[in-house]
Amino acid sequence: MVYVNQNGGEIWGTRDALRLAKANPVWLPIIKSMGSTSQDLIEMEFSKDLNKLYVAGGSKVSRVDGLGSVYTSDPNFAEKAGYCCLATSYSTPPTATTVTTVSTGTVNGIALNPANSNDLIVFPGSGVAKRSLNAGSASPTFTNLSSISGASSPFTYDGIIDRDDSDIIIVATSHGVFVSDNGGTSWSESVSGFSGTPVYEIRQSTRTYQEGNNVPGAIYVATFGRGIWKSSSLLGLKEDNNSKESTFKSKMKVYPNPTASSTSVVFDLLNAGNVTVDVYAITGMKVKSITEKNMSKGSNTLDLNVDSLPKGTYILKLQAGSQNQTSKFIKL
Repeated sequence: MVYVNQNGGEIWGTRDALRLAKANPVWLPIIKSMGSTSQDLIEMEFSKDLNKLYVAGGSKVSRVDGLGSVYTSDPNFAEKAGYCCLATSYSTPPTATTVTTVSTGTVNGIALNPANSNDLIVFPGSGVAKRSLNAGSASPTFTNLSSISGASSPFTYDGIIDRDDSDIIIVATSHGVFVSDNGGTSWSESVSGFSGTPVYEIRQSTRTYQEGNNVPGAIYVATFGRGIWKSSSLLGLKEDNNSKESTFKSKMKVYPNPTASSTSVVFDLLNAGNVTVDVYAITGMKVKSITEKNMSKGSNTLDLNVDSLPKGTYILKLQAGSQNQTSKFIKL
């Protein structure tokens, strides 16, 4: 566990905070000189193996390497992971971790690819975000993403890189949520109930079912005055699969994917009945809908013509009574 030292400029950590039997957990500073006040420290992102911790604040982004490898019951944990000791004002640096400056300049938030700890986006607040594909190296390099909404770019607070598709970037801004399905080349505003409302934080549930996560891929958005919103596919899509019984007996398949003109949707029906297929743009706007009546119980196939759709990523939602399934496809 890590926390921001309210006296400013330091990140402190402990391995004991969640050990309920531990009467006096030991806290120690793991990174210093991040800013002059606690307000300078904005955001932290861990890699999945905990060996990379990115810290944004104090007009820079820093990376702490090696924490995951010393998160053990090692009796020398304090010396290995943090600055030591109280008698010397925590001036002796840790022996098992290193700190690297990843980026300098104004920073208001960061997004780390959950599948690639070298893929990092820095959001400057006002101005153009920049992305590095070698953020874990000794000397990271960055390229600028395109401006959101052209010359009148909104203020950017936070963002995520989708856990399944690194080309999908979702950004929390002063004017709602903006989405890119092409790695930040172009942006569209999310179609949602909080359009134009400041959104300060956005998070994605990245772990899998096998890792104990009941909502893998779910996205959470914290707005100013409009509450917290959730989407299990992408922002703006209505949730109606509230039970395990509502899902299809076998996983829906979409092929070819990617496609240039048409694709086939293969699925199983538990009962005969009508089937509706809705296609949504990545922003949540419905762009196509077809209904097929009296389909048979068991295996079925629907052909979907997408020739008229612009290039990009789309969400396909299939419904039949209380059964539903959502999938994703790319239009070339």
